[in-house]
Amino acid sequence: MAGLELRRTGGLSADSLFRRVTGTGLIVLFIALVGLVVAFVGYSNPLWEIQSPIDFLTSSTWSAGTIDENGQVANALYGALGAIFGTVATSLIAVIFAAPIGILAAIFLVEFAPPRLAAPLTFIVELIAAIPSVVFGLWAAGDLSNRLRDTIEWWIASSFGREP
Repeated sequence: MAGLELRRTGGLSADSLFRRVTGTGLIVLFIALVGLVVAFVGYSNPLWEIQSPIDFLTSSTWSAGTIDENGQVANALYGALGAIFGTVATSLIAVIFAAPIGILAAIFLVEFAPPRLAAPLTFIVELIAAIPSVVFGLWAAGDLSNRLRDTIEWWIASSFGREP
C-alpha cells in the first residue's frame, strides 16, 4: 500500500466532505436544542400561571399548596433559590479546594519531581482523571458523607449558617 489518497476524483476533498457532514450535524443538533427549549417552556407554563419567574428564582419556600373546590391549586409557592444556592456553594467550594491542589501538583510533577517519581505519579493522575466524576460523587454520598457528618458538617453549619 503506497499511501492513502485523500482526494476523490470528482474534486470533492475529504476535508470538504468532513466539513459538510459536521455542518449538517451541527444544524441537526441546533434544531434539537431549539426543540428542547420550546418543549421545556411549554411544559413549564402551568408554573408561570401560579407565580412569576422572578418569584420562582428568588424564593426558597417550596409549598405544593392545596386543591380548592374547583380542582385548582391554591396557595402554591415554588422556589428554586435553595437549589441554586446549594449548587453555586458546592461548586465554589470544589474550585477553591481543587484548583490550587491541581495547579501545584502539575507544577511539582513538571518542574521539581525526579523522573523516577514523576512517571508513576503522572500515570496515577491521568488514571484518576479518566474516572467519571459521578463515581467520585457516589463514593462521597455513600461513604464519605457519613465520615464527614460528625467532623466537618457542624463547622460549616456554624460558620455559614442556614441556606437562604
